[in-house]
Amino acid sequence: MITKFFLILTFNFSVFAAASSNPSDLLNNELKKNYSFVERSLNQSDLKIETSTGKIFFDKTGVTVNVLTPFEENYRVEDGKLEIHDVFLDQNKSLILMISITFFLTF
Repeated sequence: MITKFFLILTFNFSVFAAASSNPSDLLNNELKKNYSFVERSLNQSDLKIETSTGKIFFDKTGVTVNVLTPFEENYRVEDGKLEIHDVFLDQNKSLILMISITFFLTF
């Protein structure tokens, strides 16, 4: 799920880069807003389309993705760390990001 979000973000950045002389400014201006999302994907085991919904919040120190359905999960990217909280199972996990994916973002 979060991988798809970053792939979409990267794709949108490349589209902005082609359309604007200063794409990082354009992207940073857009990321000052908060967003809701609906994501549909194919469940490969039973070949059904599944829908996820949630909200994306940007602040000065990072980004938070709250997945609301079908399973409540929270993701936080901040200070080179990805924190994952599975609300339903009450499990937390932290990962250190080895590759900087926010080189063009200013928070």
